[in-house]
Amino acid sequence: MLGPHIREAGTGPAVICIHAGYATSAQWRSLTERLANQFRIITCDMSGSGKSPTFPRAVEYTLDEEITFLSQVFDVAGDSFHLVGHSFGGAVALKAALRHRGRVQSLTLIEPTLFALLISSAPGSDATREILTHTESVSQLADIGRFEAAAQQFVDYWFQPGAWAETREDVRADIRNRMNLVRQRWDALLLDPIRIADVATIDVPALCITMQDSRDSTRELSQLLIRSLPRARTVEIKGVGHMAPLTDPDQVNPLIHKFLLDIACFPGH
Repeated sequence: MLGPHIREAGTGPAVICIHAGYATSAQWRSLTERLANQFRIITCDMSGSGKSPTFPRAVEYTLDEEITFLSQVFDVAGDSFHLVGHSFGGAVALKAALRHRGRVQSLTLIEPTLFALLISSAPGSDATREILTHTESVSQLADIGRFEAAAQQFVDYWFQPGAWAETREDVRADIRNRMNLVRQRWDALLLDPIRIADVATIDVPALCITMQDSRDSTRELSQLLIRSLPRARTVEIKGVGHMAPLTDPDQVNPLIHKFLLDIACFPGH
């Protein structure tokens, strides 16, 4: 199987950026432009995204398999790197921080969607019921080939109601084409064996960025992570939702930049 499509820019400490599930590495274009004078920015397309190949059907898809698929990215970064992850990419970043312990120097999490943690920690909560209802509804539509309806539900949940109708047709086509992967991706997030005790061992500086207008499911999960990560800092951005790195990068990128300068790389800066 071919490896991931990788982009690099800049020089300095390595920063790996992992995109949201139905985005691509292009998500990080403005962040790359901001950081490339001081950091070596490495972005990639996860499996089935952008220019990267899709997992063979014979392979059971899990977050651990995704990290194995991205092994070339971690090899390119070298012995020491910082991780930035958003949404599904944040879930991958969390798992990668556990696998690459000692190499990861800092972790920036933008509302990661590793909902197995929420399910195991608060199985009866409203937030857990919300995400399980959403994921099963979208998956059932995709299972019977109703990719347009599945994509609409997905986008309107993660952006805002009515967002699908306002989305460019080329973007809509790309999301529709990837809806056949949605159940396996949800299963990877919902059934992963990670537990809060594992998160508590990630002893590196961590920035947790949350959004005021996000869904209860992601907000509750983020608070769970903030309480569990030993060295977590948190910033809430007012008036934006879960997809702010795509819709409002001017509010998100300065926070990542400041964290990398002040905490991860140049403490005296």
